[in-house]
Amino acid sequence: MRDCRLLNHNRARYVFIRLGVMLIFLAGESELLAAEQTSTTPIPGSPSPPEAAGQPAQKTSPNETTTAATTKTEAGIARVQEAQADEDPLAKREVAKQVDSKAAAEQPNRISLYGSVRIKYGVGEKSSGWSDGGSRAGVNGQWQFRPQYWLLGRAEVGFNTMDGLQSIKAAFDSNASPPAEQFSDSVFRRLLYVGLETPNMYLIYGKNWSTYYRIAGYTDRFSVRGGNASGAYNAGTDGGDSGTGRANDVLQTRLQLDIFPATLGIAPFNLNMQIQQPQPIPQVSGQKYGTQFGLSAVLTTRNNYTIGLAYNQANITDLVNPDIQAARITGNDQAFIIGTRWFGKNWYVGTVVSRLLNHMTTDEEKYFDTWGWEVFSSYTFQKRYTVTAGLNYLHPDSDQSQVGKYQLQYELLGLRYNFKNLTQYVYVEAQFNQSRLVDGSPIGNSYFIGVQWDLPG
Repeated sequence: MRDCRLLNHNRARYVFIRLGVMLIFLAGESELLAAEQTSTTPIPGSPSPPEAAGQPAQKTSPNETTTAATTKTEAGIARVQEAQADEDPLAKREVAKQVDSKAAAEQPNRISLYGSVRIKYGVGEKSSGWSDGGSRAGVNGQWQFRPQYWLLGRAEVGFNTMDGLQSIKAAFDSNASPPAEQFSDSVFRRLLYVGLETPNMYLIYGKNWSTYYRIAGYTDRFSVRGGNASGAYNAGTDGGDSGTGRANDVLQTRLQLDIFPATLGIAPFNLNMQIQQPQPIPQVSGQKYGTQFGLSAVLTTRNNYTIGLAYNQANITDLVNPDIQAARITGNDQAFIIGTRWFGKNWYVGTVVSRLLNHMTTDEEKYFDTWGWEVFSSYTFQKRYTVTAGLNYLHPDSDQSQVGKYQLQYELLGLRYNFKNLTQYVYVEAQFNQSRLVDGSPIGNSYFIGVQWDLPG
């Protein structure tokens, strides 16, 4: 009888999550339809589009002119707003320049401090308690040495807020300074790069968000969990060594190519490339990758529909090495991803599918080949509340005996109360987990409450 009740409970839970995802999709579509229905009504005081963009003036009615200006303005506002949720600072900068190039060019030279405090309380089947949720602090600098040509730099560290507070408390309680290693364990490098920005290109060197993450970031937007099936973060790392997350010692170029006719309504085409110095192979002692490179391409329409793909490869030459064989590595580390997203002022839908070879590891630190799928969706209502829903899913290839009963599969549902757009909010988030370890042990569900409070520089 208990098994029957549990089965019915699980079925109801799965139906509830999937209904949440469907409702968000439908809400986004409803808002889009409503916008289309009201777009024929001119808004008083809305500006006329400039005719100095090199395009011949076309004869349009007043209603059509006003509608075009309004649509462009609303799409631009949505792009700037949504960019605030992007982990990649350069991606935010690109959006700001595309939406208002004049304002971007008139930014002052400056060095600024910024930070984000992220704390959460989690309850799981095996543990519960307070923990850090990705807090960070950094310094950002920019200098325009000629019109629209900038020198850029950024240094960002992550820190564990809870460990830091415990260390401070211990220092006061014992009247003695805690060991230096306690602080080093709580503070780590997230980003460290310098670069050059021109009107249509970035050239960056250091530790930075990868070309692969330009696509993987479409779904890496949950407050607590997420980003586990795209391949951005692999083998218990931030993706720095493999080059798919925050890539280490990487040289990148990001190109914005305005190659499409304005009548097609397509934003400048993004082409991103990187090469990386050989990095250690995660979970394989004493071994390094050979040549490492990545590339991605992104196509975005003026109404904020985006499709992109990326490929990253880290060569492994010594496949007969005993340590590499013990890790079950059978070839080069390869990660391919394709993704799409679409959003408006109050809604967002994104999904990515990845193919990962010798890239992901089990809880026993064995590499395996797999397909991955992620979904993230959100809808904001009454300006203050945002509901989020989605999933992460890995499907190992059938011939990967090293995975045992390993499985990564969970759905997420959350609710946020926003104090300021998508950067300052409190939240609750639930992870409904069907994941298992290699030996078949279940991970179990977990539930979180927390806060994210960004302090822009």
